[in-house]
Amino acid sequence: MNFVSLLKHTKILSKLNVCYTRSICGLFEDRTPPVVDTDTKVTVVGSGKVAAACAMSLLVQNISDNVVLLDNKNANRLNGEVLDMQHGSLFFSSQVRGTTDYKETANSKICILSIGCKGAHTKQEVIDLAQKNIDGFKKILPQILTFSPNIILLIISNPVDIMTYVAWKISSLPINKIIGIGTTLDSARFSQQISHKLGIPPRNCQAYIIGGHNLYPVPVWSSISLVGDRLIELNPHVGTDQDKEKWHEVYEAAINSPKQITEGKGNTCWAKGLAAAAIVKSIFQNTRDIYTVTTNLKNLHGISYDVFLSLPCVLNACGIHKVVIQQLNDKEKEQLLKCAEKNKKVADCIKICG
Repeated sequence: MNFVSLLKHTKILSKLNVCYTRSICGLFEDRTPPVVDTDTKVTVVGSGKVAAACAMSLLVQNISDNVVLLDNKNANRLNGEVLDMQHGSLFFSSQVRGTTDYKETANSKICILSIGCKGAHTKQEVIDLAQKNIDGFKKILPQILTFSPNIILLIISNPVDIMTYVAWKISSLPINKIIGIGTTLDSARFSQQISHKLGIPPRNCQAYIIGGHNLYPVPVWSSISLVGDRLIELNPHVGTDQDKEKWHEVYEAAINSPKQITEGKGNTCWAKGLAAAAIVKSIFQNTRDIYTVTTNLKNLHGISYDVFLSLPCVLNACGIHKVVIQQLNDKEKEQLLKCAEKNKKVADCIKICG
């Protein structure tokens, strides 16, 4: 091939290359700018096991079409978790991205706070963990609220009852927009244990644990029902030491199961993620589902002070729509009041300001 032929050949290849490049770039014609923020945008603060479980539960169920994981302390872990999720994006229709910049959380509808989710079992452990997480909340919440002032907060951080109270004090958001995951998972575990013993699906069992998560939970034996029949009517001693069927062992199994899980795999995360996703779904879809979430119990069940514990609540697009005032028996009322008193004593030991 002579020089002239080679030059012509090079020009032809160059034209083909330009044409090829233009055909790829010109495959789409933009008519509008890309939509960054949507009506179901959720920010998940953290990138640990619980945060990842929350994000994946939202993604695979298509509850949120825009999930942002925020972690400015562990960027490497954040990038790894988000990239792993993005590699599965062929199998769900939602967006997920990670960031260390609070600006990326702008216009979020819900923020899931999942820092410091390890368990605490003694009063001192609760106080120490709360104080550590308070420092994080004081840095995180003002930034989140700057970019999403009308946000709903869902607290998973432990001790969840104390941290929900802290979030309320720091954020000054209306009480319906402050939700702790509370005993949602405890109630789910309780229903699962009862249904497992009877050989029926958990969805056919209504069982609630109210009061405190981890510390001072209150099983509401008087309201547990199966296919319209209350257990207490079938067995007046259900849940007591006089119960020959030993149903109290079912409750103990539910309450102790987190310890069993932690001993086996080091943490509890998947069920927490699913519980959080169910709460978010109820808010986004305005379903008015009832979950035992953490809220302020002042002026409820004879409690006269601000204390955050779990009661069954109706959730809608505004957050907590209604609190269910259950008809508790005398023993359950006494247990709830003791739970409130103990929780307040713990809350009085922590330092929020300063």
